[in-house]
Amino acid sequence: MTSPNKKAVKRPTKLMAFAFVALLAVIYLSTSSMQAGSFLLGDVDGDGNVSAADARLLLRVAAGLVPVPADQNVFRSADMNFDGIIDAADARYILRIVANLMAIEVPKNDDVPTVPENESNAGGALHEVVTSPHVSVDYGDNTGMLEEYPIADVPAFAPSADSFVFVTYGWGHGVGMSQYAAAAAAENGYLYTDILGYYYKGTKIMKETVPDNVRMPDGSKVKTKEILARITEQEIGGITRNREALKAQIVAVYTNFKYYNYQVKNVAYKSSYSSCSESVIQAVEACLGEYLTYNGNVITAVFGAMSAGITANPTDVWGGSYPYLESVPSYDDRLQRGFIAVKSFSSEELKKKILAYDENIKLSGNPSDWIEILEHDNTISRDIGYVTALRVGDKIISSRAGQIFREQIMGYSIRSQCFTVEYYR
Repeated sequence: MTSPNKKAVKRPTKLMAFAFVALLAVIYLSTSSMQAGSFLLGDVDGDGNVSAADARLLLRVAAGLVPVPADQNVFRSADMNFDGIIDAADARYILRIVANLMAIEVPKNDDVPTVPENESNAGGALHEVVTSPHVSVDYGDNTGMLEEYPIADVPAFAPSADSFVFVTYGWGHGVGMSQYAAAAAAENGYLYTDILGYYYKGTKIMKETVPDNVRMPDGSKVKTKEILARITEQEIGGITRNREALKAQIVAVYTNFKYYNYQVKNVAYKSSYSSCSESVIQAVEACLGEYLTYNGNVITAVFGAMSAGITANPTDVWGGSYPYLESVPSYDDRLQRGFIAVKSFSSEELKKKILAYDENIKLSGNPSDWIEILEHDNTISRDIGYVTALRVGDKIISSRAGQIFREQIMGYSIRSQCFTVEYYR
């Protein structure tokens, strides 16, 4: 066997879902007369509907990225379990309701909590030059809510005979700042300091006079401002033109320049400065010379295209521990086109890759027994996550397993170390 068993989940029809939400609206608009003003429970964003968008907004409140609502009716709409606290449990409640997995419980009396005093922003201020404080979110068992969080279905595919099919989630190593989620955060009004502080915990932004040139991998020199623009255009220019997202990318790139003694390493860039947009050039000018530090030391500001919905633990990817690169929710990644990808390999192709990695690995005559995911971190659900332990033939990889498999065996031919694999005869 190769991948963990998956649950079969019955999805409600659109008509059923619409009827359920409509019923909620009738119930709560009628019962809301007991309050001063009317509200629809679960309609946190006030658009008249209870949807996954309301749950995402609540998750941002729980993470301290959005202030706790001061308006009494908005607070009542958000406090799904009537405990007087706005947290991830309320988001889970909305997701279960939208998915028609549970019925809503109407309070038996008029004792609906109001906004707690002196709690206008439980997560702390995020719009400071010093980036955001450590924020932890309680997700219960860390699997239930993630399993219910709406993501796209696995794309349809027709497997060939004698082939291995990999389904991957996210794109890249998953550590540090997600470029797609950074773009989404900027579109939602967050500043580049918010974005950097969220993905690089406990860091501070410093500023210095920029050297005229930095060294390229081949030893040649290039103008600092120009290569910053070329890298930013290549790395994130195709995703967004939002100034705040561009600035977050620029600061991360310049931080790495400084970390590597003003050398350009491990990054893609456009071949010419003339290919850079005016948006990117202006963003470079706006934050030129800014870099990130942790406890006074320059950090390595790693980033990637998109996480698997939670950023990866660097220990599972590179083996090292970095206090500013802790795993954090990055749920906007789950909404991106291409978040889930499917790729197949014939058994002969996979066999060549495995033996090129280690010719001493013994593979049985039954390909379905070649690969087995032994452990993962439940990033997507109870059944799917970043792979942390793996058996390949008779060899068990128990450290950095997913990354080693993706990098050293598959040669980056699969998008992420968050994957499932299935053999089709």
